[in-house]
Amino acid sequence: MTMMCPVRFLRMDEQLRVQHLTTITVVNGPGLVWINPFKSYHITKAVTLGVLDYVRVRDTMDGSERAVRGPRLFFLGPYEKLEGAGQGVSLTSMQYVLIQDKQTGERKVQRGPLIWIPGPREEGKVMNGVRLNSTEYVSVEDSLTGARRVEKGPCIWFPGPYEEWEQGSGVWLSSTEFVTVQNTLSGDKRVDKGPCVWFPGPYDQWTKGASASLTCTQYITVVNKLTGASSMVKGPCIWFPGPYDSASAVKEAIVLQDDEYVKLKDISTGTRWVHRGKGLLFLEPTWRIENSMSSSGVQKSWGLRGREFFRLQVAPHLRVTKS
Repeated sequence: MTMMCPVRFLRMDEQLRVQHLTTITVVNGPGLVWINPFKSYHITKAVTLGVLDYVRVRDTMDGSERAVRGPRLFFLGPYEKLEGAGQGVSLTSMQYVLIQDKQTGERKVQRGPLIWIPGPREEGKVMNGVRLNSTEYVSVEDSLTGARRVEKGPCIWFPGPYEEWEQGSGVWLSSTEFVTVQNTLSGDKRVDKGPCVWFPGPYDQWTKGASASLTCTQYITVVNKLTGASSMVKGPCIWFPGPYDSASAVKEAIVLQDDEYVKLKDISTGTRWVHRGKGLLFLEPTWRIENSMSSSGVQKSWGLRGREFFRLQVAPHLRVTKS
């Protein structure tokens, strides 16, 4: 019986594979096995996998696939075949791997530190996380959902599986600077003032500007582009615009002495009047200077002595005669 069914000792890394009529059986070492000489068999070596090693295996019976990682001594199942072998990737805490399933197209991200072993249908791309300091940010958009957001430093930032991103630097604003911001999603506008490091929101478009520094003799005319209303801002002050404000160039007030005056007209109402010194004259947005021979519009009054007088003729034309 022993001669008909010889005994074989299997080492630790050996496997006996026996072909029956319709099935295959395997016996893994170490140990003694009885071998039927009337059946086809062979002895194979196990696969030794190190810490970074892996193999891809396919079951020929049901078509399923799997990945086997080390460290270990690996024996194939009765219907399994090796499809490939490789080494995993060691990721540091600053790295991540973007993984895509070639069968389903699904993506996922795994961050380090770890040793990444790909699955049977996976491909991966190793990349570095984005290091952001306290004045940097990333503008992120999810290509799957369209959602946007902004991530600020300081940090190490890792993207999601479907995220696209662009790195930028915050805008330093001094105490006299500002940004006019419009939200492209809602259409709302706002003004953000310094001093600060300013970061945009995910839907913000912006322009940087400087405030107007006005002395006690200066002023500007401001028009609200939303309502059309006009107003005047006098110094001394540092003026910041509202989100819909448009300002004129800085203007100088008219300085009037005791014996000086200007003729004015309000073009919105048609009212005319004379403004006399002494003092500063700030022209409202609807005021205009009339009938002046000088570029500034300032005219001198006439001084009368004890026996002098003015003769005023109204018709047919206004005329003043000193006597």
